[in-house]
Amino acid sequence: MPKVFNRAIQISGEPRNLGGFVCQVIEFDVMNMIIRASCSGAPTDNIAGFQLGCVMTRTDNGALYRNTGTTLLSAWTAIADGATGATGATGATGATGPTGPTGPTGPTGATGATGPTGPTGPTA
Repeated sequence: MPKVFNRAIQISGEPRNLGGFVCQVIEFDVMNMIIRASCSGAPTDNIAGFQLGCVMTRTDNGALYRNTGTTLLSAWTAIADGATGATGATGATGATGPTGPTGPTGPTGATGATGPTGPTGPTA
């Protein structure tokens, strides 16, 4: 049974099965809507019971998600960790430069000596 503090927020750690999606509820609001929870794996969209802005922590990798849907149909959006910003657009490739002049032709090689004449074949 969750303990009630200040009659506005309930702190607990009870598992909840919401339409097949199981999570560990950490806080409820006064309307008994979940405002903070954890789960193993990615949270499931279109589940009722999560307050708008509810924060879900994945216990398998530490990723955070926020409910951007409604209390009747959750829609989970990953909260960026700020580790890296967006990659900028790739710059345009510059024009190709002109082709340079052709280099000089090298010297012709020396002609070798002519070999000896072979023997004359038989007369018919």
